[in-house]
Amino acid sequence: MRIGELFAIERDIKGAPPDERRRVRQQLAAPKLAALRPWLEAQMRGLSSDSALAKACRYPLNRWTPMARYCDNGLLEISNNLVENALRGVALSRRNWMFVVSAKGGDASALFYSLVET
Repeated sequence: MRIGELFAIERDIKGAPPDERRRVRQQLAAPKLAALRPWLEAQMRGLSSDSALAKACRYPLNRWTPMARYCDNGLLEISNNLVENALRGVALSRRNWMFVVSAKGGDASALFYSLVET
């Protein structure tokens, strides 16, 4: 729910100029993000350190500074989904390269996939 609120703010300012996005993030998202950290830390206190939920809470806490940086810059996005989606084709193709029979065929496949992905 808390993360969803941050993404809702982003949906509302999508396409706005960077200075407007920064202003809205500072006004609306930064306080929500600031409240998220102590909440995550409180959740960690009652969990086994090996539990999946503890790992999920620890992930953003260990990356807090880079994660919160988007509030200070209207050009940055809240997530890297666009980049991950762009690279998905490369990751899927890599699995296909395992079945290339020859080095020459592998080179040809790599060239083809590189052209397609770019």
